[in-house]
Amino acid sequence: MNEVQDQVPEHDLLVGGFPCQDYSVASTRARGIEGKKGVLWWNIDHIVGALRPKYLLLENVDRLLRSPVNQRGRDFAIILRCLADKDYYVEWRVINAADYGFQQRRRRTFIFGCRKDHAFAQDRLNEDLEKILTKTGFFATKFPMEKKVPENSTEVYSVSCEKYGDLTDISDNFSGHFYHAGVMRPRCVHKGLCADV
Repeated sequence: MNEVQDQVPEHDLLVGGFPCQDYSVASTRARGIEGKKGVLWWNIDHIVGALRPKYLLLENVDRLLRSPVNQRGRDFAIILRCLADKDYYVEWRVINAADYGFQQRRRRTFIFGCRKDHAFAQDRLNEDLEKILTKTGFFATKFPMEKKVPENSTEVYSVSCEKYGDLTDISDNFSGHFYHAGVMRPRCVHKGLCADV
């Protein structure tokens, strides 16, 4: 990917994934975003920074939200901070294929990003969190969830410079966990819905 990242043409929607093996939480040897394959996130980050597409749709394993094993949630917090620094509104959802009629239990984390200057993002800046996650958000109409927002989900993680100076600071000091559906708007990460997955 290093060889082609600078050859990507202008586009409105970036769709992609990055290898999942380094995001295992079953192995203490999995290196997460620092691993040989997990590091490919940085190629996607480079493309987003260089071309600033209106939309992103990214995919990885559900374990991404809990990686690495010795600092749960750190890798996903780094990804969110990268997108926050580029002014993206973000929604994520863990989707299990078995919940939608498939024979296989296959859980994947999908990440939708929208540039903050786009109407879709602007419309959700002050909208109720539960409404976004269950009615109006990117995933809500096609992948409905019956779960309600837990009371403590109003707790917000900051990925901003006020709390974490830079990515190294997040890498060294992040502490928290992410639910299976959530929203990030202006550098505030709403933990969101907790699904039974």
